[in-house]
Amino acid sequence: QLRSLKSIAQKRLAMLISPMLSCEDAFHLGQYALAVDPAALLAVGPVPTHGVDKTFAANGASGSFTMYAEKVPNARGVRRVLEALVQSSGRGGRVEDFAGFVRDVQKPEFGAAIVTGNYPSDWVTPGLMSALAKTFVVAIDTLPSSLTARADVLLPSVTWCEKAGTFENAKNRLQVFRQAIAVKEFAKAEAQIGLNLLGEWQGVASKPYDDALSRASMSRIAGLKGLANAHLPTAEHERVESDMVMVEL
Repeated sequence: QLRSLKSIAQKRLAMLISPMLSCEDAFHLGQYALAVDPAALLAVGPVPTHGVDKTFAANGASGSFTMYAEKVPNARGVRRVLEALVQSSGRGGRVEDFAGFVRDVQKPEFGAAIVTGNYPSDWVTPGLMSALAKTFVVAIDTLPSSLTARADVLLPSVTWCEKAGTFENAKNRLQVFRQAIAVKEFAKAEAQIGLNLLGEWQGVASKPYDDALSRASMSRIAGLKGLANAHLPTAEHERVESDMVMVEL
């Protein structure tokens, strides 16, 4: 069915990249979309908010910290990557927000849409479902939803702690996170799915995902040079002894 994207994409391809994903995820999925359709519509998924930004004085130290109403980890990073990819391609692609995606994907020129989720709660709106009603849909997600039930192809992905990648915070700080737990069989990071799809499209063996190699490649693109200096974790595999009492049965 994924091979049928070759014929479907004789029309146009749209891709919705969730702000729950890493910069590397957005990069490899975006590369694939622009390979299939150089003028593809790339969009940032919905950015949920709750309340308003609140700033608190730090207890016992100078300075303060802010709790942000925006409840996604990487909206800025995903948009940065998609805009850099489109600009470097220079072949007519464009980047929209979620409202723009919903508005445009239902137009008859679009034959297929790749939609990513990875939200911890239900995020699929009736408007999105209506807009995708007549479109071939590839869903990439970790939790079931009305979208995954309706999708023509469903690819299981992994949560943030099951993969390594870079996230851009509210102060535009690029931070690298290490993989904390192993991936269950058949599921893959969105970056690996993007690499696999691109390899299939080009008729070559796909490369295994490596976040450091991905950042090095990304940093050679205008607008993504800052990824070469992303902040790395300071503690490497620090071992912590559990205080849980274990009893052999």
